[in-house]
Amino acid sequence: MLPIFTAEEMHELDRRAIEGLKIPGLVLMETAARGVFRTALEILESMYGPAVPLPLGLSNSHNGEDDHECGNHHIELPSRMIASGRRIAVFCGGGNNGGDGLAVARMLDSAGAEVEIILLANAEDYTGDAAKNLILATELGLNIIENAEEDTFDILEGTHLVIDALLGTGIKGAARGRIAEAIEDINDAPCPVLSIDIPSGVEGSSGRVEGPAVNAYATVTMAALKRGLIFSPGRELAGEVSIVDIGTPRKIVEEFKPYLFQLEPDDIINRLPVRAVDTHKGECGRVFIIAGSPGLTGAAAMSASACVKSGAGLVIVGCPKSLNPILEIKLTEAMTVPLPETAEGAISKEALAEIQRRLEWANACAIGPGLGRSKETIEVVIEILEKLTLPVVIDADGLFALAQRISNLKKLPEKTILTPHYGEFARLCGITVDEVKFQRVELLREKAVEWNTVIILKGAPTLIGDTNGNVYLVPTGNPGMASGGVGDVLTGVVTALLGQGLEPADAAITGAYLHGLAGDLASGEQGFFGLSASDIIEYLPEAFKDFGC
Repeated sequence: MLPIFTAEEMHELDRRAIEGLKIPGLVLMETAARGVFRTALEILESMYGPAVPLPLGLSNSHNGEDDHECGNHHIELPSRMIASGRRIAVFCGGGNNGGDGLAVARMLDSAGAEVEIILLANAEDYTGDAAKNLILATELGLNIIENAEEDTFDILEGTHLVIDALLGTGIKGAARGRIAEAIEDINDAPCPVLSIDIPSGVEGSSGRVEGPAVNAYATVTMAALKRGLIFSPGRELAGEVSIVDIGTPRKIVEEFKPYLFQLEPDDIINRLPVRAVDTHKGECGRVFIIAGSPGLTGAAAMSASACVKSGAGLVIVGCPKSLNPILEIKLTEAMTVPLPETAEGAISKEALAEIQRRLEWANACAIGPGLGRSKETIEVVIEILEKLTLPVVIDADGLFALAQRISNLKKLPEKTILTPHYGEFARLCGITVDEVKFQRVELLREKAVEWNTVIILKGAPTLIGDTNGNVYLVPTGNPGMASGGVGDVLTGVVTALLGQGLEPADAAITGAYLHGLAGDLASGEQGFFGLSASDIIEYLPEAFKDFGC
């Protein structure tokens, strides 16, 4: 897992490294600059190819994607062969971010690039390690425009790369004055823009943008991910993000006890269920799904189909009896149970005895997809939850029922997973959607612990809170998944994993990641537009297969 920090947390980590372990700040800055320098070379090579002809015998063709090869051996070109003669503009603010930019400019100059440094401050305004790098750049005779005004911001045709080292992660509110003007000019550049740490104008702790902000082709961030790079609109402005290890000791990071993490493939491999060679369907998870109401049979069908495609051995859907013929046509592998219904066609209280019998059979259950919001059905859901001892996923109308009796949030079954979107989570918390978005990480962390339940907060990105106070960011998924029924598919995936014996946090982490991956695989074949929940179901086996299942 990759830890994710606020700007303030990252500043504290740097302080502990410099003051506590006596690691010189200039060493950290030089290491950071070296990482940016390498990325700058990668961009130059991928966009323009070698700057000078390759030696005789090596291909000099370059299509922007292929590596240089001699036989089967990868050729890593010397930096001068990539940077020589390339025109690069480096915009530097007055803080440490500007110091990083000055160090990168020096390295690019040494590699033969034609570098122009645009300072948005006077030389005497630079202090500490940034001042030392400015002195070095001056002594080396680099082209420096000091205290630049708007008429010096113009980025000329023929410039190959712009490096944004204006503000870094510490900005609060909108960029103003000459900084704002410089950002506008950077965004008009006729070439790629590489931001250092975070695009200037993006708040490092939130991703919010209140004024002009750099729209980067790529961002190199130092030591660890920042929240501003993973939450919108910052994540869209950051382009391709890479992390540079600047030597912050692991001991400091572990002592800091981060609680927000981005999931990686290894986190999924280690959690997937293992199936014995001689297993049978009854040992692969028995799942009971309570779902469906008039007009919403699709939700029940998609949850059940996703459950089957995610490895559950046996799946039964309990639905209103008048809808049973429809679901029997829709579902082939999953079974159905017709339940007593109200006059409106929703599940009635008379269904409780049959539901209880099926729950005794099951290893896990799901409540809510397309269930409807009739008063009697809400009472059925509440009564089920008050007596339930099975692992359960509560989604959609199950969450609505739960919100009608908020006190029950602290009395949920021991192994419960809630799967709200922002609106449903706001209803459970008694606040607005905007308030949820503003404090999503801390709120999710607080409520998962308070309610002693795992919560999958669906969105872009999806976040998972566990009962230990950790929050996990799911890096898979795409805009094409903003479509009806996609949440019902997630419910099916996660419930299948619960039924196969995974603990709630593991089922949520694994299920949400694979659900997003299936969406990515589907969109890779057919694009975002027109992507449906059924498409995601069809790609679930391939997503599992990627991890050896």
